[in-house]
Amino acid sequence: PAFPGVYALAIDPSTPTTLYAGTFGGGAFKSTNGGTSWTAANSGLANTVVDALAIDPSTPATLYAGTDGGVFKSTNGGANWQPTGASYGGGTPPATAIAKVSGDNQVGATAKALANPFVVVVTNAGGIPVAGVDVTFTITADGGTLPGGSPQLVVTDSWGVASTTLSLGATAEANTVTATATGLAGSPVTFTATARLATTPSMVSGDTQSDTAGTALANPFVVKVIDGSSNPVPGVTVTFAVTLGGGSLSATSVTTNALGQASSLLTLGTGPESNTVTATAAGLTGSPLTFTATGLNKGRSQLISD
Repeated sequence: PAFPGVYALAIDPSTPTTLYAGTFGGGAFKSTNGGTSWTAANSGLANTVVDALAIDPSTPATLYAGTDGGVFKSTNGGANWQPTGASYGGGTPPATAIAKVSGDNQVGATAKALANPFVVVVTNAGGIPVAGVDVTFTITADGGTLPGGSPQLVVTDSWGVASTTLSLGATAEANTVTATATGLAGSPVTFTATARLATTPSMVSGDTQSDTAGTALANPFVVKVIDGSSNPVPGVTVTFAVTLGGGSLSATSVTTNALGQASSLLTLGTGPESNTVTATAAGLTGSPLTFTATGLNKGRSQLISD
């Protein structure tokens, strides 16, 4: 959305290519192609400052928008909105249900924190989020740690949300965490995450490039970290460092993404000479990796391109 502030994002759990965005002054937007294009979804939305969005995971066409003018509800995927009469977080107790919002089925590196928290929402009988409800997160399988220890008590915030982030256990296996709100429908909510033990980094692309000295290379240096079964491992820190020829990097400490990849772009040194960059994943076999690039004087680089 072409607005100065995107305040909230929500992903349809049943159709991940369906996204919703809440903006400052532009209202709500919807994408059905993973964010490539967006359309306004503001019919009935009387206030266009959307601070929060929440999707009912059991009925993804039902969603809530917390605006500066109160909470609005849509039952048809944002095509139309109706006011609920509540301010966001103003759902009237008693709470009746707890539901999963996001964070389930992540993959990460052993002994590292997951990229995203486990998130639940607590609602009343009208489906409005309720603040001030106790939710207990507990590790139930294969170790790991929570920020407040296990069990960890978290009180729902003004949007009815409670969350925590798991640091995975030291062995490569599934980790399980439950979120319990006593007496509520849907409790306990179960989250799972898979820990992978990183073993080997390898080069993906970017080695042996050449370009004019003092300019950025056309492509970044890319590495991939895998486990013993050749699965990608996200969450591993890769350190890039210039070791010869000067120049600078777009990033020096990069965490591998969901594909197990980390990258950094080199701007070559000012002299026409070889440049060398190492990529280090501490403790892994084959680390560090060494990338090379050549800085050319201006006349030679133009001759090569011609």
